[in-house]
Amino acid sequence: MFFREVKALSVDGEPVAEFREVLEASKGRLLLFTELKGNTADKKMADDAVRLIKRYGMEDECVLISLKYDLIDYIEKEYPEIETGYLTFASFGNTARLNCDYLGLEAESATAYNVTAIHNEGKKALVWTVNDKASQRH
Repeated sequence: MFFREVKALSVDGEPVAEFREVLEASKGRLLLFTELKGNTADKKMADDAVRLIKRYGMEDECVLISLKYDLIDYIEKEYPEIETGYLTFASFGNTARLNCDYLGLEAESATAYNVTAIHNEGKKALVWTVNDKASQRH
């Protein structure tokens, strides 16, 4: 879509926010996890996101996450001051080798054993696809 088409969209009557607007609204209020997602998620998208994060002085308030490990590895190497998270599926292998700060587990994989293993390797655990009350309780 073109930018003007995206700006014409709304969700529940609210306009779709630009990344800079999300940064402005969340600054000093929360830790913002931003997923670099889809076919267009590449080094340029990562560079642009980091540029905006730095412009707003939010290096300690943002985590860039992705299913694309090569993109997470790139961010870690180019911008070590930015925290990153690699989103995994059912298995995630030797997490100690992964160059990231967070390891994202799907709700079904977020067992005490797996979370402890991630913590023991000096990483933080992130649980994703938590869309209902049962998975939230888990």
